[in-house]
Formats: sequence, C-alpha cells, structure tokens
Amino acid sequence: PASAAAAAADPAEDEHVKEIRALICEVYREHNPSKLDDVDNLLSKYKGREEQVYRSICDKYKVEVKLPKKGEESKVTVEKYKELITEIYQEHNKDKLGEIDELLKKYTGKEKTLYMAICTKYKVEPKLPTSKKKKKGAATTEEEKARLERVAKVKPLICEVYQAHNPAKLEDVDQLLAKYKGKEELLYHGICEKYKVEPKLPKPEVPAAPEAGAAQAAADAAAPGKEAEVARAADGAAAVPSAPPSTSPEALGKAYGDLIREVYKEKNEAKLEGLPKLLEKYSGQEQDLYLTICKKYGVTPRDPEGLGDLDWMNTAEEDFGQLLEILVGALVLYSSGLQGPDARSLAAWKEVRRRPPPRALSHRFELTGLHVAQLGQLAKELHGPEDLRWKRLRERCQGAEVKIPPKDIFVASPQQRVLTVECDGRGPQGRRAFDGAVANLTSAIARAVRECIEEAEGAARFEKWVLPWKGEEVAFVESASAEGAGPIRTEVSVEYRRGCWTLQRRPPVQTHAMRHTLCGPDVEARLPQLWRQLADKVWFGLQKLTWGSAVPADAVVIIEANGGHQAQPAFGGMRTSCRAARPSASVVITAPTEEELERANAAISPLLSRVLGELHANA
Repeated sequence: PASAAAAAADPAEDEHVKEIRALICEVYREHNPSKLDDVDNLLSKYKGREEQVYRSICDKYKVEVKLPKKGEESKVTVEKYKELITEIYQEHNKDKLGEIDELLKKYTGKEKTLYMAICTKYKVEPKLPTSKKKKKGAATTEEEKARLERVAKVKPLICEVYQAHNPAKLEDVDQLLAKYKGKEELLYHGICEKYKVEPKLPKPEVPAAPEAGAAQAAADAAAPGKEAEVARAADGAAAVPSAPPSTSPEALGKAYGDLIREVYKEKNEAKLEGLPKLLEKYSGQEQDLYLTICKKYGVTPRDPEGLGDLDWMNTAEEDFGQLLEILVGALVLYSSGLQGPDARSLAAWKEVRRRPPPRALSHRFELTGLHVAQLGQLAKELHGPEDLRWKRLRERCQGAEVKIPPKDIFVASPQQRVLTVECDGRGPQGRRAFDGAVANLTSAIARAVRECIEEAEGAARFEKWVLPWKGEEVAFVESASAEGAGPIRTEVSVEYRRGCWTLQRRPPVQTHAMRHTLCGPDVEARLPQLWRQLADKVWFGLQKLTWGSAVPADAVVIIEANGGHQAQPAFGGMRTSCRAARPSASVVITAPTEEELERANAAISPLLSRVLGELHANA
C-alpha cells in the first residue's frame, strides 16, 4: 500500500521536476550551453532539492527565478484563470462554458497561455491574476525608478573608464551593477580611484543611520580610502569583511562568523536567524564550519582580512613536530648555559655542516586496479566543482609537481591517468615540500573515495578501493666536468618504497619491522659496481607481488642501496656540501602486526634469495 501511494504521488512530482528541468535548460541555453549535457546528472545528484539547484543556478547567472507553482498556490491560480475565462465566454461565446474544465485539464500548467490565447481570439484586454505578495507600494516603485535612473547615469561613465584602461572588464559591467545594487555611485568612485581618473559625478553622501547589510557596506565604502577596496572587489577580488588585527581564537571566530553571515545573506537568508546558536555550537571550529558551508553552497572560501597570512594553518599540523623540536633544542641549549659566542659558532657550523646528498623524489599511486567507472568518479571528486578542489590542492603542494587524472577520464590517454608527486628535493625545503605534497594528495584521495562511496548506490557501495603505491628516491652528487661544459650529475644511492593505500578508519597504533642486510663480507666489496643492479632486480621482482593477497595490504617494503661516495663540496645545484657514505644494501619490511609481518616476509624472502643467487652472492 505504501508503494502504491508513492506511485500515485509520483506523476505530479515528476511533472514538477520536468518543469524545473526545462527552466534550468533555459538558463544554461542562454548563459552556458556546455552545461546542458550535465542537467540530468545534476538533478539526479540533488534529487528532492531540484528547486534549490534551480535557485542557485539563477543566482549564479543573475537570472530571475521563475519557479512553477505547486500545491494550494497552484490551485488558487487555476481557479482565478477559470473565473477569467468564464467571464470571457459568458460575454462572447456561452456555448464554450461547458468545455472550460476540460480545457484547463488539457492545458495543466499552461493556464496563462490558454487564457492569453482566448483573450487574443476575442480581442479582450487580459486581466492577469496577481499575487498580493508581489504587489509593491508606491515608495518601493519610486526607489526602483530612482535606482534605474542612477544606473542609466553611472553605467556609461564606468564603461568609459574601462574602455580607456581595462577593456576586458566591459562585459562584466552589468554583473557589477547588479552586485552593487544601491551602491552604483560608490562603485564608480572606487573604479575612478583605482585607475587614477577624475570622477565626473560628485561623491555621494552616506545616510546618517544606514541600515544593516548593504547600507552599512555602502557607508564603509564611502569612508576615506575605501573606494579602492570597492574597485578591487569590482575587478575580481573578493570583498571580505574586516576583522580585528589579531589572531586570537576570539578574533578568528568572529572573522569566520562574519564570512558565514555573508554566505547566508547571499544564498539562504532564512539561516541568518539561527546563526548565533550555530556559532555557539561550533565554538572553536568556525573555520571548519565556514569551509563546510562554502562547499554546500558552491562558494569559493576566502581568508578574513586583517588576520595576516593564514596559509600556515594548512600545514600547521605537519610542521608542528619540527617547530617543537626546534623549541626543545633552544630550551636545552639555554638551560645548559650556552653563551652568545658559542651559539653563533653553533649556528655557523649548522650552515656549513655536511648533509646527505640531494635526491630526486617521486611518489605514484597505481590506478590499474580500478575499473573505468570508479576511475571516472574518483577524478570527478578530486577536481571538485569548477576545479576548486584541484586548484586548492595545487596551492597546498607548492614546491612539488602534482598530477591527477583529467576530469573527463574517457578522453584521457593512459599517460594522463596518473596520481603522482615529483620533486627535485634539493635541501630540506625541497624534501619538506615533497612530504607535504604526498600527505596532501593522500588526504585528497581519502576524501574523494569517501564521497564516491557515499554517492554510490546498490552493489557499487561495496566495491573495493585499493591503490598500490610506489616511491623512488635517487640521490646524486654534482661535480665539474673536465671541459667546463657544466656540472656532471652522478647517482650514488637509491631507495624504493612499495605499499598499498586502503580506506582506513584510523592508522595502526604500532608498527613491527624486519630488516634484511644484503651486503655480507663477500658482497660489500662488489657493491660499488653492482648496487644499482641489485636494487633494480629486487624492485622488479617486488612489483610482481600483489598487495592484499601475496603481501598484506598494510605492509610497506623499503629497498635501500648505496654504492658509497666521498664527501663533496657545494657545487652547481648542490647548495650545501654532502658527507661521505659507505656502500650498503638492505630491505626493510614493516607491518601493523607480527602476523602480517611474517606473511610479508614469507612472500619477500624467496625473492631476495633468488636475486642474490642470480648475482652469485650470498647475504
């Protein structure tokens, strides 16, 4: 019975969805035809929230909302059209009175079209039904008339400035005037100040007691020095509410509260009333709350003004350990009675001390285990709406090169279907940039996979998401060539890493490890010649093993091989000198439990024996 009732209710609901779909297509057809193919997917993704989707699209393209009537309001409108049509037939064609109900049923949802056609046929002046909610008083009409006059006066002046100084902005003038509705003259003055142009209109006076919201913004913009801020916002820079020049938790909370209020004013004014309780509930988590709201309404997040550069917050967790180490070291040195001259000598030594050689670093996630549908959904979630997530990821991974599959995975070549991080890694900054990029990409993958699972239906929710990964670190030294043609780069060691990414609720509490030394007395003397051959053979065999079956999914294997090298002075791309190293070769296996460690060792030990046998060496 419940399903029968739902089935009975479906046709009306489906009809309403079809009407909304037609309205969305109408907007896209006029403003962004490339989006027409995505309409069905969009409505399927936001099923039950079609009106909200349509309103968001109208808001984005500055289009008037024309939602179809539903429920009681629709019935009232139909009755009004029935009365108007009856009135016409009563006067001009009484024979048609008995057909009115049938006509209205035939033209359901198109009553206005039917009524207008009848008026045209009988040459009757239409008397369209109006809603009391839409009636405006005389004062509102006068205000709108005054605004239109202001726009007509200001728009040519703004176009004149842009024509002379920035023609690319001419096509945005209408959108700017709509955005700064009621502040057109302030906008013009701000643009004039930005481009150092003498305004042709007097500066507008600000009311003594402006209303909250737009009027307050106008008052702020009219203050000395504020016109340039309006111009910057007009030229594409987001207008951000000011915040106290402090990074205290209270200041951050207030600043992000202002940003949330701005989003609600633009996207959902009904939420403003409950905002104080919401901020109280998420006290201390205002930034996370703001980012969640921006994601919900498709708004690009911004940092509050007046709080300085907040980008450090993105990497604060990963930098905290290093910062704590420096602070502890400083406290130990201070408590030991270190004097000023000794501290300066220690700092000088740190600058010139020999370090490990620089390394070329890479980390790659393998996508061959995912079928095409999984890969396409993963790429879509990694890019995010309008590529916002991908842009944000690149911002967080500065100093390293990150590659992810293109959004349209079906037209991508096999070479483009990659998830990689690469970095030169010279010096501590390069290494830190690489490690941070790997951590950020891994975090982005985890979030994307979770969203793929949440949006999946049926059996797709239980599909496995397993991404084997491999890392390579090749160390090198540089020296001058005999001909002076440039530095010669010589590889001196390599480190291969192999593991597997799976979606885990929490990381393992502890890790067990086992180390195999591959350079016994009869091998060490030959390592300078065969270290790379040995490492590559083990690496080639390791890649043939399947993680999750032959080797536990949570196991990680590290291959280290060093041919040995002498200390090298700073040269060319080597900003610091590097210390000497002895030849060495080893394989390290780690796993969360002893049982998994034994399983991994049982799979890898035969491989090591076989490789050493082929090289006629014994560990």
